[in-house]
Amino acid sequence: YDLDSGGVGAPEAPKLPPGATNAAMEASIGPSSHTNPLVTLESQVAALAAEDRLAASRLMSEYLGLRVGYSLWVGPSQAQTPQNTAGLYLRGYAPPGTVVAMYPGRAYSSEMMLKAKDFAHLANPDVPRHFVVRFDGTLIDVHGVI
Repeated sequence: YDLDSGGVGAPEAPKLPPGATNAAMEASIGPSSHTNPLVTLESQVAALAAEDRLAASRLMSEYLGLRVGYSLWVGPSQAQTPQNTAGLYLRGYAPPGTVVAMYPGRAYSSEMMLKAKDFAHLANPDVPRHFVVRFDGTLIDVHGVI
């Protein structure tokens, strides 16, 4: 049979029923996921959270503490601010200079804002923005992140 001449039709690939998934559509916890540990951690947290969200949070905190030497938790801020805000705390040990958390966005210190000639672009109503002001006066523009 000559498939190129069109005399014999090629077999059709099997179709999945609507809503069904195959292995290529699901996150893997197998050896192939070692290149992206985020997928593995997300999968583990999702599986644990389905059972008990609080227990999952505690278990991941313990796991991170054992794995990297510290874990983070959010509690009431000790900064002298008029607002009731949350603070980020480290449980365990991290050497000085270690990056323990990141918040996406662009940060402007109070000195930068005083020296800036034009901050009008931050007030553009056509661009949705979310500002976070830290207790030390630093403004974080998380535009496009949230």
